Amino acid sequence: MIKIHWEDNMDKSSHLTKHHLLWIMITQIEHIVGQSFSQELRKIGLTREKWAVIHELVYLGGESTPYRLSKRFVYEPHSISALLSRMEREGFILKTKDLAKKNMVRVSLTDKSRELYPKAIKICQELFKDIMGDIPEEDGIGLLESISRLRDYSIVSAAKRKNLTPFKYE
Repeated sequence: MIKIHWEDNMDKSSHLTKHHLLWIMITQIEHIVGQSFSQELRKIGLTREKWAVIHELVYLGGESTPYRLSKRFVYEPHSISALLSRMEREGFILKTKDLAKKNMVRVSLTDKSRELYPKAIKICQELFKDIMGDIPEEDGIGLLESISRLRDYSIVSAAKRKNLTPFKYE
């Protein structure tokens, strides 16, 4: 295991800051875990993005709107719309017009997604337990709290910079 000493790294390169090194580590972790996760999901015909939509729809009771999904994912509405259109063509979701509000679209799960959900959950549980299972419980809780704060700070900062809708996990 590599130990990071902030001060040693600061001496070697004047452009690196603690914040920069933290960002580098976060992107490395995302790449390592993301590649493994993507590889496992491909075995059952899913991408991480499609899995995220299915997971959120299950969490939301099987139905939502594109706007609510984009807010929960912190995606721009046009990005989630393109993903949802692909998922509808592939039979993962169904988009229907809301009868009460004609300009609103509802997104719901199909049987195909409902069948894949338990398989994907099993992949998540096994993979993440394998990758993060040795982290002591209190370290894991502290890490979760720190990452949650980082996410919240970054969303506020991004919202100030480019009209990103502030994210609030409901």
